[in-house]
Amino acid sequence: MQVVRYHCNLRACTKTSFGFTLIEVLIATTITLLMMAALAQGFKKLSDGMAIGRAKLTLNDRLRSVQAIIRSDLEGVTIRPTPPTGSLRGTGYFEYYDGPVTDYSATTNNVDATGDSPQTIIPTSRFGDVDDILMFTARASGEPFKGKVPRALIKARQNLDAGLGVGAGIVTSDWLTYDIISSEYAEIIYFALPVMAPDAAGNLVDPATGRPNFVSTKNPGFPDEYRLFRRVLLIRPDLNIPLNAISTAAPALSLTAGMPTEPQGLFYIDPQAGTLGPLLCSAGNPYLAMTSAHQLCDLSIRRLPDINGANVNPIAANSLEDLARRENRFAHWVMPSTVAPLSTFGLTSSSSMPLLALTSSIPFLCGSNLPFALPAYSGFLHPSFALSGLRTGEDMLMSSTIGFDVRGYDPSVPLYYFAGTDQLAGVVGTDPNLGATGSDDLVLSPNDPGYALTITSNGISGQPSSLAGRGDFVDLAWGPRVYARSIQMGGLVIPPATLFSQLSGYDGTGTSFTSALYKSGLVVNNASGIPIIYQPTYDTWTERYEIDGFLQSEQSAAIRGCLWRDGLKDLGYVSSTDGVSPALVDLGTNGLDDSTTVGVGIVDDESEKQTSAPFHFSIPAIQILLRTEDAGVNVIQQTSITQDFIAQ
Repeated sequence: MQVVRYHCNLRACTKTSFGFTLIEVLIATTITLLMMAALAQGFKKLSDGMAIGRAKLTLNDRLRSVQAIIRSDLEGVTIRPTPPTGSLRGTGYFEYYDGPVTDYSATTNNVDATGDSPQTIIPTSRFGDVDDILMFTARASGEPFKGKVPRALIKARQNLDAGLGVGAGIVTSDWLTYDIISSEYAEIIYFALPVMAPDAAGNLVDPATGRPNFVSTKNPGFPDEYRLFRRVLLIRPDLNIPLNAISTAAPALSLTAGMPTEPQGLFYIDPQAGTLGPLLCSAGNPYLAMTSAHQLCDLSIRRLPDINGANVNPIAANSLEDLARRENRFAHWVMPSTVAPLSTFGLTSSSSMPLLALTSSIPFLCGSNLPFALPAYSGFLHPSFALSGLRTGEDMLMSSTIGFDVRGYDPSVPLYYFAGTDQLAGVVGTDPNLGATGSDDLVLSPNDPGYALTITSNGISGQPSSLAGRGDFVDLAWGPRVYARSIQMGGLVIPPATLFSQLSGYDGTGTSFTSALYKSGLVVNNASGIPIIYQPTYDTWTERYEIDGFLQSEQSAAIRGCLWRDGLKDLGYVSSTDGVSPALVDLGTNGLDDSTTVGVGIVDDESEKQTSAPFHFSIPAIQILLRTEDAGVNVIQQTSITQDFIAQ
């Protein structure tokens, strides 16, 4: 750049020309670039701040919407969680299953023990407890619940009322056309599933491992995304068709005529045929065949017993009274004794008590969270129970879910505090340093990964901890998880009494499950004392199992866990009775209190009952933790929902 200057006097003007040096140009350019970079950085921070702000608002709106739906449903629960319910009460049920994943699983289990630093621990630690399932019956507080059913079902009921044949006029299009119906009562289910990636054979669940085939690209071994689902199944027993109106001689006839796919999958199913459809587990899981019916209609339905000995099993709509029994509920099934792992007992017609239809858990999230190898059917709900095909997404409540944690309030759970390395906390209630801001004091519950270390005999770093109080919202069956955590940290010694509370799942020994869990059939051990069924579930239960005409009992003192003796008879199987005398049904039948004799006696004590609620405890409240994220800007938001049942 050249600059021209003129110098003039009275005689003449002279012209002088000169320019910037290279150094001056470079300095000016650098300053300009720095100014532009600072300006760009400022705009970037402003843009990022706006994006984060928008993401937070969006996530908050999403959580508030989901929170309102869940809270409204819980406020309409038809029964107080006080197990067991009376045998003649038709008030529905309340149940929640606590899967093996904990809120700290991804962090504690995703560490490279041989390296210098954790592997991807930061991106995976955002995952929380995501394998819990909440289900209950509810009454609508305002507008009635609504759902879809194939027009063929409505026509069938209308035909019957008009005195016509049940299947009169029903054509293929009636199975493809949905009508909206409503009900004041519904069976409601909440569950989370990872986003699925079918394998080459189209399986959503790996047939070899039983684990879901999830999408995993960001962090190998971890699902990229979970989704929260809500199924609303209307309780409409008035839609039932009397059995004498159904032709049992021709199972393809009647209501299934003209059905476009799986012509016998809706109203009839053969549990021994081995043809259960592409989305189902195996021929050994007959109750999973109910998924085809749940795909077609939003009704609370159950299977009926075999009515003619030919394995023809119709399906009926539930009432509140029907739903007191676990086998009549959504996604419940009975494991035949001929199927592993029960086949090791050598039985023929016995079965498990009703279980949830679960897949295996994800090992990277679960890790060594239990002091034993995790049995099959102890993870996420089977994905075939989520709506698919043309109805895909209709039951999805929230995407980008990274936490769905259901906790029950346990007033007896012990809380411990650690005074920190300075050991200045002193006596509880008198030292202001306890938990003060900026202090190193901690108050820990079983929800915290450091709880196991706190309650060991030596405390943390040789510094003993003290009881800070009792009562908190905790995971169901937290005892085995804390015990496993102590093993994970080197087999530290834990005083047995510290692992006992109403919801811990352990008895006073601190290493054995409660007798209630065994009698519920939700925990069954093999001859070596290792659980082969493990589904810790809070359930309002029902006393009808004491008078249902079947014998539920443990195999022996050595093999813990209740089985449904001759239970397959109710599934349509025709086989032997395992040597159980037909007289040995329902222990209290003779009107006398002589229960010292096996098989007879009035059931007037808890110890005399065949079965038991898995947790014989009136739960006062539950808490649900919801966590979601916006992966694009790395924003995570969490909210909690607390429902009090005492005043309900």
